[in-house]
Amino acid sequence: MNAEAYISQHWLPKNISEHLKSPKHQQRFDWIAERLPAAGRFIDVGCACGHSTAELAARVGGEWTGIDFSESAIKEAVRVFSATTFHCLKTSEELSALGQFDGVVCSEVLEHVPDPAGMVRALNAITGGTLVLTTPAQKVNDPGHLWLFTVEELAAFFPADPPAKIEHLGIFHVVTWKQGRKTP
Repeated sequence: MNAEAYISQHWLPKNISEHLKSPKHQQRFDWIAERLPAAGRFIDVGCACGHSTAELAARVGGEWTGIDFSESAIKEAVRVFSATTFHCLKTSEELSALGQFDGVVCSEVLEHVPDPAGMVRALNAITGGTLVLTTPAQKVNDPGHLWLFTVEELAAFFPADPPAKIEHLGIFHVVTWKQGRKTP
């Protein structure tokens, strides 16, 4: 299921953004925010309709950009969160044209993409500071999920130096990778 089909056939009709208010997702946003720099330029890759971008901006501050691969999602994001910059991209390779970011977030997206290794390479390329990636650590009943990653599979997406820090928190894997610096 491509991004447009996922948003138009699943996310929007089922009002999935409402589930982001649940405690497990609010805690996920807290975990992400704790791992990001205190200020700077941030990007939320796979932002869907912008709700995650808004949640993170409220926690971290800074200048936020939301990116999705669904035109319908970005239209909705612009409608609901008009003060934030949003872009629709066709491929992850287009991310490099946006430059470097102090904080890169890709939360609950990697399991949806046909080429997760390519997506992580594109994310690493725009990370000028810290990348925080989350993905389910257990099977989720979702029509758009293509992958369920182990810690070892996630680690293989990142360079050995500096290594990524991968934590299993609740039902999520939380990956933190800092460009050019060892993670704590």
